[in-house]
Amino acid sequence: QAVEGLARTLARASAEGLRVSPRGGNTTTEKFIPPFDVDLNIDLTRLNRVIEYEPADLTVSVEAGMTLASLQGVLRARRQFLPLDPPQPERATLGGIIATNASGPLRLRYGTARDWLIGARVMLADGTLVRGGGRVVKNVAGYDMPKLFIGSQGTLGVIVEVTFKLMPLPACSRTLAARFETHAQAAQVLTPLLRSTLLPSALTILDPLTATYAGLADGAHYTLLAQFTGHEAAVARQTREFEARGREQGLVELAPLEGEPEDALWLRVRNLPATLGAYGAVVELSVLPSQLDEAAQAVQAAAGEHDVPCALFSHAGQSLWAALRGEAAPVIEVVAQLREWVAARKGWLVVQHLPAPLKGRLDPWALPRTDREIMRLLKTQFDPQGILNPGVLVGGI
Repeated sequence: QAVEGLARTLARASAEGLRVSPRGGNTTTEKFIPPFDVDLNIDLTRLNRVIEYEPADLTVSVEAGMTLASLQGVLRARRQFLPLDPPQPERATLGGIIATNASGPLRLRYGTARDWLIGARVMLADGTLVRGGGRVVKNVAGYDMPKLFIGSQGTLGVIVEVTFKLMPLPACSRTLAARFETHAQAAQVLTPLLRSTLLPSALTILDPLTATYAGLADGAHYTLLAQFTGHEAAVARQTREFEARGREQGLVELAPLEGEPEDALWLRVRNLPATLGAYGAVVELSVLPSQLDEAAQAVQAAAGEHDVPCALFSHAGQSLWAALRGEAAPVIEVVAQLREWVAARKGWLVVQHLPAPLKGRLDPWALPRTDREIMRLLKTQFDPQGILNPGVLVGGI
């Protein structure tokens, strides 16, 4: 009934030219300039049922308004999980995770939504329901339409159902929290790990302030978190080798974590982008893993030059996050300087949180993309009237 009601609403909005914003857990609205220039917000959280779950096939189909935390609870009963860990899993809906391509520290080992989504049903702007992919892993018929909606920010259609492949829960999980005097020392342990035969599930570097937010540090050291999962013997071997590498690079202290304390720690780390929103503007710099230390130094140098306090952390294989606190004008200068630095290294910078004084003054996307025209053409094909989340993508698409 909820799907039929959504179809009627979109058909009417299309006929009357009403601008619509699909909403799930609202975990990413602070990236954009609220309120959106829309006439109607559609709450999708009532679409929260498990449609089909096949534990033997490691697949699940669910309505897109279900939260990630709720789905993981269902899967955990069968010793399985979906290897996606974006911020605020208790609020983040599965459709929203797809629409924003949200991820977390586990991206290092497991990749992003693109690696786990195998099917989807999507409601187009006129209320037409389309399906892509399937409910089995070995489905290769036709175009891989669901991938088109990953990161589309709700501008091409409303995701109503998703199908994922799953993974068994690892038999053992252990996290080592290693403290260092400098970011460079932590990075000197991290970089060789990425090139070694070790298989960490997550590697995160926290500066003294973000480590404190994560409930870890004394406010004086940089912390490298390394999570290893798998069979007990393999985890034990990898943790021993990690400790040896750390001591070679000036390790100050090492603390192993397992069980509930480990789970609670990673939840706080995953939520850092949202937590730091109370600190200031939050930006994400995407660079090569080998450039993380250089990027951290660039952030600290630019912030220091403009007297802007900052906090930062990084996920190996993903990006560096920085929170910038201060008056609007110097923060804007820092962001502009960092965008030039990132662009020169073929990376990019996206503003993930905009405090009230910066709303309307700082473009979340900024630098033009070479694929902007393709994005515009897709928008025209899927939403010719431009009624779905107008203006939230690059270039006001």
